[in-house]
Amino acid sequence: MGVVYCPRCHGVAASAAGQAYCARCGWNRHVAILQVRSLHRLLPILLLPLVAYGLLLVARAGDWQPFLYVFLIGVGLCLLGVWWLGRLLERLENIRPLDPERVKQARLADPDQEEEARSQAMLAVGRPRPVRLISAGRFYFGLLTAIVLAVEVLLLRYVLALYGETGSVADFTAWSWIAVAGVVSLLGILVGMPLRLKRQRHLLESGEVALGRVTRQWKVGGNSWIQYEVSLGGATLKKKSLDASHRLYTGMKVPVFYDADNLSRQVPCCAAYYEVVLPQKQ
Repeated sequence: MGVVYCPRCHGVAASAAGQAYCARCGWNRHVAILQVRSLHRLLPILLLPLVAYGLLLVARAGDWQPFLYVFLIGVGLCLLGVWWLGRLLERLENIRPLDPERVKQARLADPDQEEEARSQAMLAVGRPRPVRLISAGRFYFGLLTAIVLAVEVLLLRYVLALYGETGSVADFTAWSWIAVAGVVSLLGILVGMPLRLKRQRHLLESGEVALGRVTRQWKVGGNSWIQYEVSLGGATLKKKSLDASHRLYTGMKVPVFYDADNLSRQVPCCAAYYEVVLPQKQ
């Protein structure tokens, strides 16, 4: 996970089982404690797949020795994980953050209030909303287009050269047809990327928008992921999404842009390659 800064006191945030928190001011510490505590209770359940695998070895080989090896390794790993999570939970519970009055006197920003104000400002922007492609979107699609185009050219040259040698597709081998399939697939990607960007831009410019609530947040590598729920068309939908902003945590609100005629077409603002230009940023 990359360096994450606390939005409240601007110090470097720590990480507990993939959950960011601040040991200085206590920001997000209660969420980290809940996550570590849940993992601490659920970890022994991970022994069940190992036991099942060990029993499968016994059924196939008729020997209990492989099962004992698998079971002992699983128990050892489980005990190690329980010990590590217990130490982590103890450290989290023993943190003594800054007094709330000192935080208020320092006029440190509250991340929940900041994100709430940003979300409300986004909902207040009239349609068609002014949007722009974010730098991460330009980099991602530019790099992906360059890579796909380079591979497409190489495969196309290979297929054309092969066709020039054989003079007929009837003499193509299985690998030749795989190359042809690669050419067609990559061509579909090159055509599909601009269409995907166009559909997402249309959602942010002219689509409906509703406030969703983040119900879970976790880290995978250097990426932040969220699970959110949003009420659309009288039903509550639950979705998972990448949080490219790294600003959202459990309990926060997230604007979700959607198509009123097709609720499956939706994108939270934290995962969009475009951003709504708020009035103060114009």
